[in-house]
This record gives sequence, C-alpha cells and structure tokens, in this order.
Amino acid sequence: MLSVFFTSLLSILLMKFTSEERLEDIISYFQIAFTLSDVGAFQLIENFVLLFVKIIGLRYLSGSKSVLAHFYF
Repeated sequence: MLSVFFTSLLSILLMKFTSEERLEDIISYFQIAFTLSDVGAFQLIENFVLLFVKIIGLRYLSGSKSVLAHFYF
C-alpha cells in the first residue's frame, strides 16, 4: 500500500512539472532501464550460483543450469 502511495505521489509531482509527452517518455525510459537491470541481475545470480556450485564441488548440479532454477525462487 505504501508503494502505491509513493508511486501516485511521484506521478502527481511529475505531472505538475512536465508535459504529458515528457511524462510518457520518462515512464518508457524507466521501464526499459528496469527491464535491463532485471535481466542483468538474473544473469549475475545465475553465474554466481554456478560459480558457488563449482567452488563447493557439487558436481551433480554443475552440468545443468535448469536444475538451478529453484535457487531463484
């Protein structure tokens, strides 16, 4: 609920100080940046898990990345 409040507050402030077209551009840039950071973080987590598996010597997990999916959720 708190995040909805802050998102609404930020939207209201941005609407006061920018035009509608500029607000749409800001939202689009934010969505693109968030998507790229999310994909990058997912790749980093996968690589760190694989490195950890290699370091501790779990050979039965190191051959398949699909087995590591449960580490993410």
